[in-house]
Amino acid sequence: MLLHSLNQEDIKKSFSSTFYARGHGYYRSNRVHDLKISSDNNEDKISATVAGSDIYYVTITIFGATGKVSVKSNCTCPIGSSCKHVIATLLKALDKKPLATINTSIIKPAVAPPVLPIKNNQPSPAEDFRINLWLKNLEATVTKTTNEKTVDETYSLRYILKFNDDVLKLNLILVRRLKSGMLGSTKDFSKNSYNHEAHLFPIDHEILKKIDTAQKIENNYQTYYGYPIKGNHFEKLLPDIIATNRCHFESANNPAVKLTGTKTATADWKLDNDGFQTLHFNFFDQSVGLSLFIINQLWYAKKEAGEIGVVETGIEQNLLALLLSAPKIPPESAQRVATLFMQQEKLSVISKPKLFSNHTIEKLKPVICLCLTAVPVKQYGFHNQQYQYYFSEKAVASLSFNYDGRVIDWFSKDDTIHQVQNEQLTQYVRDKIAEKKAMDELKSHQLKLIGDVQMYREHSDNAKAHHYFLIGHEQHDPLDFTAQTIPLLRAQGWQIEINSDYPYQIIDEPIDEWYSSIDDSEGYDWFNLELGISVQGEKINLLPVLQQLFKKLKSNNNQFDLSKNETVLAQLPNGKYIPLPVERVQNIVNVLIELYDSNSLTNGDFLQLSRLQAARLLELEAAVGAAQLRWFGGEKLCLLAEKLTQFKGVEAVSVPKKFKGELRPYQQEGLNWLQFLREYEFGGILADDMGLGKTVQALSHIAVEKSTKRMDAPTLIVAPTSLMFNWRMEAERFAPHLKILVLHGSDRKQNYDSISQYDLVLTTYPLLKFDKGILLKNTFHFLILDEAQCIKNSKSLSTQIVQQIKSKQRLCLTGTPLENHLGELWSLFHFLMPGLLGAEKQFNQVFRIPIEKNGDQDRRAHLMRRIAPFMLRRTKNNVVKELPEKVHIVRQVEIEGAQRDLYETIRVTMQKKVRQEIAKLGLSRSQIIILEALLKLRQVCCDPRLLKIDSAKKNKAKSAKLELLMELIPELLEEGRRILLFSQFAEMLELIEVELNNKKIAYVKLTGQTKDRATPVQQFQNGEIPLFLISLKAGGTGLNLTAADTVIHYDPWWNPAVEDQATDRAHRIGQNKTVFVYKLVTKGTVEEKILEMQQKKRALMEGLFSDNPSGKVALTEKDLQGFFEPLEPMVER
Repeated sequence: MLLHSLNQEDIKKSFSSTFYARGHGYYRSNRVHDLKISSDNNEDKISATVAGSDIYYVTITIFGATGKVSVKSNCTCPIGSSCKHVIATLLKALDKKPLATINTSIIKPAVAPPVLPIKNNQPSPAEDFRINLWLKNLEATVTKTTNEKTVDETYSLRYILKFNDDVLKLNLILVRRLKSGMLGSTKDFSKNSYNHEAHLFPIDHEILKKIDTAQKIENNYQTYYGYPIKGNHFEKLLPDIIATNRCHFESANNPAVKLTGTKTATADWKLDNDGFQTLHFNFFDQSVGLSLFIINQLWYAKKEAGEIGVVETGIEQNLLALLLSAPKIPPESAQRVATLFMQQEKLSVISKPKLFSNHTIEKLKPVICLCLTAVPVKQYGFHNQQYQYYFSEKAVASLSFNYDGRVIDWFSKDDTIHQVQNEQLTQYVRDKIAEKKAMDELKSHQLKLIGDVQMYREHSDNAKAHHYFLIGHEQHDPLDFTAQTIPLLRAQGWQIEINSDYPYQIIDEPIDEWYSSIDDSEGYDWFNLELGISVQGEKINLLPVLQQLFKKLKSNNNQFDLSKNETVLAQLPNGKYIPLPVERVQNIVNVLIELYDSNSLTNGDFLQLSRLQAARLLELEAAVGAAQLRWFGGEKLCLLAEKLTQFKGVEAVSVPKKFKGELRPYQQEGLNWLQFLREYEFGGILADDMGLGKTVQALSHIAVEKSTKRMDAPTLIVAPTSLMFNWRMEAERFAPHLKILVLHGSDRKQNYDSISQYDLVLTTYPLLKFDKGILLKNTFHFLILDEAQCIKNSKSLSTQIVQQIKSKQRLCLTGTPLENHLGELWSLFHFLMPGLLGAEKQFNQVFRIPIEKNGDQDRRAHLMRRIAPFMLRRTKNNVVKELPEKVHIVRQVEIEGAQRDLYETIRVTMQKKVRQEIAKLGLSRSQIIILEALLKLRQVCCDPRLLKIDSAKKNKAKSAKLELLMELIPELLEEGRRILLFSQFAEMLELIEVELNNKKIAYVKLTGQTKDRATPVQQFQNGEIPLFLISLKAGGTGLNLTAADTVIHYDPWWNPAVEDQATDRAHRIGQNKTVFVYKLVTKGTVEEKILEMQQKKRALMEGLFSDNPSGKVALTEKDLQGFFEPLEPMVER
């Protein structure tokens, strides 16, 4: 036997290593069963079953001669041959002795085969496997049949029908079913995936088995395009597939296919005007738009309606496929076709082609026809921000020749043209000389065939476009061809047709007049400008036309560089071009270019101007007069234009004597700017960096209004709750003459009726929804929003309420007018001056999308120029020239609720202990109990969780200071600040870390537990991380952190020198920026007393807490009593 000449090494060398390894694993795990080996006629035959994900049947034939053996294999698995199942079978066969060779020629038919005795009553392993698999499938089918909920219906199997080369193909996909009932994502179905089988119903299993059977019988196996639906078995299976109601044409989103009734049709010949005849099927019910195809019989399909059915023609089935593929029959061949149809009885049901007995041959000069159009052309290049293949519309010309009404393309291979008229066939001979002359004429105008351009010719998708002439190839302008060459060709007698999709159409009609109009309707802060022309009585708005023209115009300092006698082609909104005389538009364009720098067209293609741009209208009016342009409307706008034109700049404003403060130069400029906005009734954003005194500038602005008696109503300040008391403190400090109402607290309603009696009304964003009614009833002089980024969401309730509050002027104070996206900036300006930036949808289209998604720097500059007059922003580097300087800022916050109650409990308890200790030991010997008492009070101020006593744990109070910090840090980081955050309590830094992690703010930390101090310092100094948490003891000395420009002291330390040393980590040699030092202090607590003592009793505090044991204690009991004073009554909420 040839099998004897093989060994495992031969098998291993003959197959891929991957398949061999898998096959060897199957062999070793004893998955090969029912092995049979026989030898006959110099061939060894092996058969077996192999247990895999299914039972697969393997047949192997070994033939050839010893030393040169060939192996042929087949397997019922999807691979089909040379698979792991074949390898496992070969390895198993090497272990077995072959059965005795059987010579079938000597077996007598009458003799029955011997009956083999049964050795035992146990099934073989293969039989046992098949039985178990059969039982498993049977049980699963029964379960699915009786309870279909066991089917995973998140996906469903869909049968998709598509045509490929006139053959119907079947594709299997899984489609996700959404909760809404709609269909979602799809994926290809695999019969070999257990996960995919979970989505099948019993009918699907049955259909899949029938597909496998039909494939083998019809020998139509799955291809890239799907299963070919051909043959009798597939034809019988198709109705079952359609019956699932999950069969669709092209896509699962299309209607389910319906099996409609049989249609009857007859075959007939259809005669074209050129004498050619095509075999055509006419349906008795006059159906149209049907696709015909062969499965076994002739079928029809109407894909749009999802209909499919059989066509009855009376023609034998074996002829239908040939008849469907019949070519167009030219007049010369009609006789031969008719003869065959008359001779063959089977074709007698089809009428014969029409015959022509009379022929005439004529010679004519053709009329040259040129059609300008556009076709999609595939090319490779940079598209959508990457290199890829893509289609682009190209302007092209198609050339043809008209012979007495019969038109033929230049590339046709026919030497003659046929025409049928009144049953008379006429034949024309083409004039090749005249046609070539026309071809040469086009090429002389730089038109080139697409098929001759290599970058287009190499793509098969462009085959149908090869015969078009490309207009504007390389550096040639297609507009020049349209404007200059086309008139010349017309003059030569060419027939020129311009399709609507041709992108370079030119209007050849005179302009009747130019017109312009302005809509300055009462009550709006913006105005609509329209500029246009009238052609044949039709008005055409030229603003969008000119806007496109400006982008392409070759200019010098915004001036035309064309002769006054020339014209420039401008594209209209409908895609056509119109020649505009340079002399008539030059002056207008010079003005409109500047207007376009700060405005954009509305959806109605108007130029929208804010009142600040009104001054430009005087220049435009002068330009209009020079161009004899008719002007309509705009009287009120021109009055404002005259006023703004006479404006000579922002005038200095004197600070009232009652204002108790000296403004820095930049703050004085801010006051001047605020007064300028007030004079012209504009709103604005004061967007100075944090710490530059926006509050002081706003208060000075209010004080000016008070002193000039223009303020006949109160000013409403809306601020975050954490800043409420800071506003009151600053107002009392700098403008004590102003009467202040803090509209806050549970008893605030009692002040509703007296709001008009105050100069300054303070409220918070959270209270707007509760006090909306009373706020909307009042009219305020100024409405000022502090931390105005709180209204960055245009849809929020607070934003909508402040937009309704009436006031003479609106102002926003914020160091971060933009945090995440430009929509926030739009929300602020929509509050200040509705319409300045247009509607939100228009703003997104004109500015936000181009800037944020496309990085359009021109649009960004455009936007900034538009808002520049209404936003004043100074950074510390701009205004603090004597760097480095330390600017100290105290941020106060009032504790409340559970935290306040806990503080008072600790204060009262510890005050009693301290008094008892001092009475017992004296002040100088009571420092331990004093420090313990003050430490607990400071811990409560920082965060009650620092206090490790049961009452604090039960209290579960929140930290007002921590909330203030978490408002401050994001704002500072948004400004680009680099921060050192110091605290004496390492555990406090851990609590801060939790909040930073929740807000996903990056930081580094240094405490006494930090072993590697260099790494966090380096990360901060190198600019990798903008926030450095440092425990006062560990990092207060010995570090050089000049990358920082901001220092935050979370809790005040007794010894101001220690704080100064910590601050000097940033404020030292090498620092080139102002260092802003923030101290967070809880109002009215021990922290405030420490702060006062730092300023007033520095020597006293150093004496009490000096590290030098010989230091003197100069603290009296009176001084100490100040630390334990009760909290002042809260402003009622």
